[in-house]
Amino acid sequence: MEDNTFTIKERFEFLDNYIKLVIDGKMNSLIINGTTGIGKSHTVLRHLAETDKQFFVIKGFSTARAMYDALYHNRNSIIIFDDCDNILSDKIAVNILKGALDTYDERVISWLSKSTDKSIPLQFKFQGQVIFISNLKTEEFDTAMKSRALMIDLTMTFDEKIDRMFEVVQHIKLEVPYSTRYNVLLMLIEHAQNEDDVNLRTLEKAIVLNANNSENFENQLRFMLMS
Repeated sequence: MEDNTFTIKERFEFLDNYIKLVIDGKMNSLIINGTTGIGKSHTVLRHLAETDKQFFVIKGFSTARAMYDALYHNRNSIIIFDDCDNILSDKIAVNILKGALDTYDERVISWLSKSTDKSIPLQFKFQGQVIFISNLKTEEFDTAMKSRALMIDLTMTFDEKIDRMFEVVQHIKLEVPYSTRYNVLLMLIEHAQNEDDVNLRTLEKAIVLNANNSENFENQLRFMLMS
């Protein structure tokens, strides 16, 4: 659920703290959801890059069985489910995931069915941590999943997305002067066709476009946003 009590800067500071709790093993799981293209995945991976903890990223589609296998093979690591929202519509996958997200000291995950892979047991102890990154709304998550994990909703209004971009534009890893990035951001906001045009991915593309064809940039930006 969207909550404007805290600024977007404060919410990302909370996110930093939540990620550290999971990395340090003080919390078993974290669900990060909300607006697309605002740096959720980047923030998680940045923190993981600063640690020596083992982690494994599952991105995109996954079946329940593939998820079970991944949990087993990475049972002592941090597992990041990034944009794997199809799992939430699979009751078997959700039940398995609930076991991994649980708050118990001992988390046992089971697949009590025949499998062609005899190297993977039908039951095992999961001792890792899970971070689930999603673009879904809070109310679309299974209630039992939400009760087991730390959860942070980063849903943003149009103005909050703009605030977020002004906050991070200087940190985007492109060899482009800050003044140029800033001007590109202003132009992006001016020509945005709808709210979906205002996010960090669009900004990065616009900065690259400007760096390689600045003379005709405004028209190219308008064309890109129309596409």
